[in-house]
Amino acid sequence: MAVIGFLVGSAVHVVKLVFEVVCTPTSFLFKLLFRHGHKHISQVAYNLAASRAAEALKEDALFVDPLAKHFAQGAAEGANQRRPSCEDRPTLYHTESGRRSVSYTITRTKYFDDAILLAVGHQDYSVSAMFEDVRERVGMMESTCQQVVILGSGFDSRPWRLSLGATRWFEVDLKEVILEKQRLLHSAKASTSIEKKEGSRYPLQCLSIAMVPANVRRPNWIKQVKAAGLKGSVPTVWVMEGLLVYIESHHVERILEQLSDVSPIGSFLMASVISENQLRTQKTGPVKDKWKWGCPQEAEEYFARYGWTIVTRLSWTIAAKMYGCKPRKRSFAKEQAQFIIAIKG
Repeated sequence: MAVIGFLVGSAVHVVKLVFEVVCTPTSFLFKLLFRHGHKHISQVAYNLAASRAAEALKEDALFVDPLAKHFAQGAAEGANQRRPSCEDRPTLYHTESGRRSVSYTITRTKYFDDAILLAVGHQDYSVSAMFEDVRERVGMMESTCQQVVILGSGFDSRPWRLSLGATRWFEVDLKEVILEKQRLLHSAKASTSIEKKEGSRYPLQCLSIAMVPANVRRPNWIKQVKAAGLKGSVPTVWVMEGLLVYIESHHVERILEQLSDVSPIGSFLMASVISENQLRTQKTGPVKDKWKWGCPQEAEEYFARYGWTIVTRLSWTIAAKMYGCKPRKRSFAKEQAQFIIAIKG
């Protein structure tokens, strides 16, 4: 009887897991993160990867990220459970007007894709008019940026899916995140050098990549990036996508100042931000409870204080519409979530 009871209990547990996989993939994913030793890996990193993987399967995808599915499935490894596959749920999210709806995070990914490519000189200049000011600045520069540094990089996969040419790529994140990403890249057979390797499925699309384990809340992080090969004399693109909202205000101010100090004229700073008002009026939730910083209403003055001149500040909802999409109503970020592009000099 004890054996039968054990088998019945196990069967019920399996059924519950299957139900979670099919019906609540995000909830299931979050539980797996903490059940199987990923306590130091941000929930958001896995969730964003799953979102990008789902986007790639849509007929009208804004971008295609073939590595994202490997990052998303990494959360279930070790549990011998199949991660709820994006292939199972290729919903198109079209509206009555015929335009597809799009979430904040997918819009943000596409926007920064285009902005980075433009800054490094590898974007078709017919790209959306929302980058007109950036195009003008790039056109005035003697040379385009040759270095890109992603702070809080998570499971970013741009070096494998964007044509970045001779760009030198740097990623900065916590040690645990870097190690997990390297493990998943190896499992997916993604190259981390431009040398052709037999069996590689995802070749590197930039000149080089350096993954720097560092905490941007600590002042010495910038020294670690320099030690990894960052050249202070070369114009650089600094990207803080979905990062600053989780950083305390005094750290944000120091980071902006540090970036300005090591950046020559012609460098770019790109960041997604929420407003101070949105920070104050936010409702509680597993993600929002971790928000620390909101951008002041006088953003131009705030960034100028640390040596950065804003050339573009755009609401995510306007960006979505300029991509021909309808902002998804249930997306957590409202009009007060913006994309900022600033330049040094």
